[in-house]
Amino acid sequence: MLSFREYVLLRLLDKLQGDRTIRSAYHILTGKKSAQTIQDVKWYRLTNYYRMFPHWSLSSFEQSTARFKETGYIKEETVMYLSKEGAKCLAQLQHHYELPSHFNGWKYGEIAPLFWKRLSLFIQSLSYAEKKERYFLPVVSDGEVQAWVKRRWPREENTKKQWLQGLYEELYDALDKLSPLDASIFTFRLSGYKETGRTLQQLQETYHLDIEEVNVRFHSVLHYLMKQSHHLPFLSKFTKDLEQNLQLTTTATVTKQMLDNGLSLDDIAEKRRLKKSTIEDHLVEIASEMTNFPIHQYVSPHVKEVVLRTVQKQKTYRLKKIKQQLAEEGYPDISYFAIRLTLACDGGGYGNT
Repeated sequence: MLSFREYVLLRLLDKLQGDRTIRSAYHILTGKKSAQTIQDVKWYRLTNYYRMFPHWSLSSFEQSTARFKETGYIKEETVMYLSKEGAKCLAQLQHHYELPSHFNGWKYGEIAPLFWKRLSLFIQSLSYAEKKERYFLPVVSDGEVQAWVKRRWPREENTKKQWLQGLYEELYDALDKLSPLDASIFTFRLSGYKETGRTLQQLQETYHLDIEEVNVRFHSVLHYLMKQSHHLPFLSKFTKDLEQNLQLTTTATVTKQMLDNGLSLDDIAEKRRLKKSTIEDHLVEIASEMTNFPIHQYVSPHVKEVVLRTVQKQKTYRLKKIKQQLAEEGYPDISYFAIRLTLACDGGGYGNT
């Protein structure tokens, strides 16, 4: 039996449709913040795979891929693709494993751990306060998290009761909409008055699951709660300063600030002493995150239409294939930049967004 991580890898390779290398899949699963990985995540709609296994070592990953090659599950040419045997294995594994539906490593992967630390310590503290006990071993030793809880700690008894009741009701209602398994995994992780939350290893033994599946299910619940928190007055206190509107690399953020100040791509390249192609990479990254990106400033509506039609026809996001097809159709002057920017804005699902 393949592990849960290997099952996810097979699913991801199936999603990538033979368009990318095996290392591209590794970068997605571990959450690498690079222009290429960001493009892959957005173009192939893989936010639910991004950063699922941030601690998967390259050596362990390569052992899994070597095993796949030996069994004939994957074939490698310039790129990696799933074989018929691999597709058959994947179909069988789907009866054993399940990919949690609320996991969104792209939006919440980096900030969910901090959300969990805040929430778990606050709930533990409330449970002891209800029993009038001031001294206990905090479940979170992080000094910054402890300081965050102290700054927001309710001083009045009535306010503490409101927090206790409010958090209980919000969590109960939210968890009630999840599967009993996922709700239980989250609940058992909480610590309370003279009760210590269960470890992932303990939950693995309780539910007879692969430990990586337990971990992903747990984080899927965290991502779900963070998404739901926007309209929940108590839970929202734990998330409102964590989320960013745009998930950009640091260098792309600098470029966006300069664009917002009215500088052209050439001006930015000159001021930052970078190649214009690098600034174009940043622009593609920015476009992939913005819902109303002004693509018309860089790509004409006609070129955009031609690119999307070609992508739909070829059913691929391999830039070289798209460029070759465009040349065959009489559009050799359409640049790689125009193709990438079009895909960043409208390319998901082969142009059917």
